[in-house]
Amino acid sequence: MRKWTLAAATTVALLLTTQSIYASTDFAQTMQEAERGNPNAQNNLGLMYYIGRGVRQDYVQARHWYEEAANQGDASAQIILCVMYADGMGGRQGDAQARHWFEKASGQGHPMAQLFLAGMYKRGEGVQQNYAQARYWYE
Repeated sequence: MRKWTLAAATTVALLLTTQSIYASTDFAQTMQEAERGNPNAQNNLGLMYYIGRGVRQDYVQARHWYEEAANQGDASAQIILCVMYADGMGGRQGDAQARHWFEKASGQGHPMAQLFLAGMYKRGEGVQQNYAQARYWYE
């Protein structure tokens, strides 16, 4: 899946920039809300750990909190988690997990996830090559 790393990195950079505009800078308050199960706080906490905002940068913790938010349907967290799994950031690299999160975000209509998922099917990266599936996600 390394062929789309630059495009994926650009997508993540855009998502992180957008998130950072709205994210809380109060780490303790964000942590409390995240531990209570608030998906927005979990996503923000993932961002804080991902970029080292108010806390030491830690991809393991970032991946954990993005996964918490992603499991609650947060499409932004799902797309960032895709890239983290695809590139092995914060843990073991996993094409199947990356595909799983791309499918979740794609199913919610996230256009970048749909584009990347289509590319995976077109090139057979992490999935069996399937032009019909690629076309479906491109459309």
